[in-house]
Amino acid sequence: MAEALPVVVAGGGPVGRDAARELVRLGSDVVIIERDPERAAALGHALGARVRVLVGDALLDETLHEAGLPQTAGFIASLPEARDNLYACLAARTLQPGVRIVARAEDPTDASKFRTVGAADVVVPSVLGGARLGDLMLRPELAAFADGILSHQDRLVLVLAIEIHAGCPIVGHSLADADLARRTGVVIIGLRKGRRGPYVYNPSPSMRLRAGGTLVALGEPQELHDLSRFLGAQ
Repeated sequence: MAEALPVVVAGGGPVGRDAARELVRLGSDVVIIERDPERAAALGHALGARVRVLVGDALLDETLHEAGLPQTAGFIASLPEARDNLYACLAARTLQPGVRIVARAEDPTDASKFRTVGAADVVVPSVLGGARLGDLMLRPELAAFADGILSHQDRLVLVLAIEIHAGCPIVGHSLADADLARRTGVVIIGLRKGRRGPYVYNPSPSMRLRAGGTLVALGEPQELHDLSRFLGAQ
């Protein structure tokens, strides 16, 4: 069985540290690149055996090679400075053209710049933090519900988007006829009819499933694995 590839995280500050912690919780191995030796040592003690901490400069090609590029599962740019994250994204894209890149930005208006250099998604921590504060103030019950599902320590529940592949036995059938809850245990919370276009949330049981469409499912890891196999995604 092939060894799973790690996700590389550039920057071991609070954002990079928490990203690594979440990746490990979700079952991924991680390599963190951190320039400061003292911080790197602290990260190694705090994050456990599934995280390898590499002391070095994430803007240097030789450091990225040592971290695993061009053979990694993904690359997260979480350095403190936007210009450094832009360069790190470009370097990662150059070394591993197909790698999925997620970048940290400080200004929402910089998102287009990051996408230009290869980032698939851009996260602005201040925006997420502000939205979270608002939710906790006005919708505390909903926030608690989401935390209870997605961050429970004893029962890991995930939300996953899975493509419906051609040849899957439910292509052409309705959601009701597919009966995925009985087959796999998942809860379907969203549906996209094709490879592009908007998602329909809380889709009607009468909606037909098409090859190339995407289901958004809530479930435990084994349930989602069973669904992926059933849909032909594995």
